[in-house]
Amino acid sequence: MRLDGSATRLYTELHPAWVVLARPGASFEALTNVASKHLGPNVTMVTDTAAPHSALLIRPDGHLAWRGDDPAALRRWFADTFYSRIGA
Repeated sequence: MRLDGSATRLYTELHPAWVVLARPGASFEALTNVASKHLGPNVTMVTDTAAPHSALLIRPDGHLAWRGDDPAALRRWFADTFYSRIGA
């Protein structure tokens, strides 16, 4: 479900956006803020009230990039994945 309450499908939201898929709640908003800070405007937020999983960060090509609940862990993932390779 989109933030405006309209129904959607995951594949519709991909290309060219990254997607944060999670249950609605405080950690969802915090995770979305972290993702948006690192990925810019190419982040779409989709909620699923029946989701039995942690939040998912899905790449534009449909592959799972990250799974978890902790915004600090997502920040570390971005640092390790994107920024640690810049100086290599």
